[in-house]
Amino acid sequence: MNKFKEKVLFYGTPGFAVESLKGLMEGGFNIIGVVTAPDRRAGRGMRVKYSDVKDYALDNRIPVFQPTNLKSEEFQNQLKELDPDVQVVIAFRMLPVKVWDFPRLGTYNVHASLLPSYRGAAPINWALYNGEKETGVTTFKLKHEIDTGDIALQASIAISDTDNFESLHDKLALLGSQTIIETLKQLFEGSIKLLPQDFDKGNYPKAPKINKADLFLDLDQKASKAYNAIRAFSPYPGARISYNDRLVKIISALPDFVPHKKSDKTMYNMENELYLRCSDKSLQITKAQFEGKKAMTAAEIINGRLI
Repeated sequence: MNKFKEKVLFYGTPGFAVESLKGLMEGGFNIIGVVTAPDRRAGRGMRVKYSDVKDYALDNRIPVFQPTNLKSEEFQNQLKELDPDVQVVIAFRMLPVKVWDFPRLGTYNVHASLLPSYRGAAPINWALYNGEKETGVTTFKLKHEIDTGDIALQASIAISDTDNFESLHDKLALLGSQTIIETLKQLFEGSIKLLPQDFDKGNYPKAPKINKADLFLDLDQKASKAYNAIRAFSPYPGARISYNDRLVKIISALPDFVPHKKSDKTMYNMENELYLRCSDKSLQITKAQFEGKKAMTAAEIINGRLI
């Protein structure tokens, strides 16, 4: 039985969005459908793969819509038939004005940063990469320019020295769920207060899409910088270096930096531990993947004589 009569249309694709969809469903919100990415083929057998959001929706008997073109007449007609009071969009592609401006109560987004810091596609990665000690989530009402809408609510969380992308992603997904639930409650009660983002107070860090060049470690930097880059891309897609003309993905490391061994090698074995040489100190590597090999622990790499 729904606690709220207002009709909510949900847009999302990856696992990060599922936590919020689940929270809204369990919280008694009236989810009338989900809009998600079209199915794709993946893997060796090129099997059809559903998005994480579609999997959850099907399991919970929520109608699923997968338009290839959000501006199409077909989808516009579906939107009119659904007639949502509000839309929630999380980790989805950019919506055209006719879509986000359609509901009478607007469209709300959950973004994995404390806006206006880290606007863009990869806020979790870049917060870790830059060694931030705090991050959070922001709910805001969509407008045309990306991630610039008026803020509804924000919630912060500490970043631990051992957090990587995966662990921080999961923490923020849960926090985002809690925050969008509270946002919609206030919206439906009429108590919500929107605040415009202030872009004039400082030079806020951005969060652009990750490209291949970003993944390569600069070993002329300090070990602490390399460590932050490793955890920013762990476990996937993996920070990387070139070692003996082979690509090596550094999947995980420890936040313990030690003096260099007397060796000119980029990676080396010291007392049966694997280390990566940086400008000031060496960084202990716990898991890596050599080109053409599976991911291995440091012990497996050493025992396999890859170093």
